[in-house]
Amino acid sequence: MAQPVKEQAAKVWQTITAPETAETYKKTGALTWGILKDTGYLLWLVLCLGLVAGEWIWKTGYKTGWDVREWVNNLDKAKPELPTADSGKSVLESLKTTMGNTLAAARNQLGIAETDMPELPKVETPVVTAPQPEPVKPAISEPKAVAPAEPTTTSVPVEPASSPAKTDSTL
Repeated sequence: MAQPVKEQAAKVWQTITAPETAETYKKTGALTWGILKDTGYLLWLVLCLGLVAGEWIWKTGYKTGWDVREWVNNLDKAKPELPTADSGKSVLESLKTTMGNTLAAARNQLGIAETDMPELPKVETPVVTAPQPEPVKPAISEPKAVAPAEPTTTSVPVEPASSPAKTDSTL
């Protein structure tokens, strides 16, 4: 019984140590690494394309939103000069620079030329002032006499009182 086990073990060992086996595994590893590398690069390119498309969609939507807001705010009046908000300006500028560099690198890697992207409008915060109410003038009139109201009564049936209970007072 031990003989078939030894024969099979020898056969397996020959297959493992054969030069063709090492060469096959080497090719398999190289091919697998190439597939993983190319897949990673493909995912990176898809991400870059998504960023570029997202930038265009975001800028277009953002500009359209501000245009509609401006149009609605100015339906019944001339365009006023509104002061701009200075808070957060440095954060916004650094974010704009960082995103611009990232998107430029993505466009460069995809081979996409800079297209005419809509410019973002400057964010203006409207100053809202509450309207001042007009003072109410009291109406002056002669006092009117008010007739006294008659008291109203309601009748409630009353039960006759019962005699008090007897108590023991000798305690």
